[in-house]
Amino acid sequence: QALSSESIEEAEVARAADPDEGLLSRILRMLGGTPNPLQDDSGGQALFAALDHDMVQQNTRTVLESTRNGCVILGRNATVILADRPHTVHVLLTGRVEDRVARAARAAAISSDQAARRQVREDAVRREMSQRLYSWDPQDPSRYDMVINTSRFDVQRSTEIILVASRAALGPASPDSPS
Repeated sequence: QALSSESIEEAEVARAADPDEGLLSRILRMLGGTPNPLQDDSGGQALFAALDHDMVQQNTRTVLESTRNGCVILGRNATVILADRPHTVHVLLTGRVEDRVARAARAAAISSDQAARRQVREDAVRREMSQRLYSWDPQDPSRYDMVINTSRFDVQRSTEIILVASRAALGPASPDSPS
């Protein structure tokens, strides 16, 4: 993902120093230099929209270039960008909040309290970014080919399920191809 948990957390801390700037505005500015339109009433909104557009175009180019020869993309609004691409599987990984928090705390070696704060903040920021920049809700399951509940399936099993779906998306194997 282009935006790490740590960078979202840093933006939240920095926002405390400038409470007039929203968290998403600060994060977008960190990613692409987007200014705070509240600082410039004369055309600030238009500039903000133009820079958002540039950021979307650059992200879209990056996703398309990265997937030219096949790969796995985590986030980056790839579900929308690659929506009509053949042989592509879009997967929503979800799970109970408490399980996601515990897994994040272990993975980042942070406290459960810090992981819980990150979870609330990240879910909100990532959803708001997708809605603002790509006009879609990443929590809408209808945009995905499959939804995996990671509270029921661990990482290994989830990976196996995704691999089976990916192979199926490629179509039937030829008699000469390895299985």
